[in-house]
Amino acid sequence: MISDKYNKKLINDDRLKEIWLGEWEGLTWKEVTVLYKDFLQEWYKDNVNIKAPGGESYKELQERVMTVIKEITNEDWKHVLIVTHGAVIRTILCTIMGMDLQNRNKFMIENGSISQIELSKYKSKLLALNCKTIETKEM
Repeated sequence: MISDKYNKKLINDDRLKEIWLGEWEGLTWKEVTVLYKDFLQEWYKDNVNIKAPGGESYKELQERVMTVIKEITNEDWKHVLIVTHGAVIRTILCTIMGMDLQNRNKFMIENGSISQIELSKYKSKLLALNCKTIETKEM
């Protein structure tokens, strides 16, 4: 376990969970396109603000996730490791890079990959994207 390797405290934070897709949870995308065909026409026009039935929007995901990122930025921590899902990572990347959330799928986040960002109260920098290993300073 990561926390054991570095002898650091593990903090679980539900705000870093994957986007909640409501009625779409557990369905394949093919099933969603058949069952929600009419709804998807509107959703595709603004899938940042329109939420899946019973779910949350990507805008709501952004608000939820970025509260954690702001808290981390305000702490006096040198290194923080976040283990999370693709939509969360894409949302963080778009936000810190000043990109519209509509562009989130331009980032292909591979399962198990490592992305590294440097944050401060005043600026952000993307250091690595989709790496398999990364050189780190001692945590």
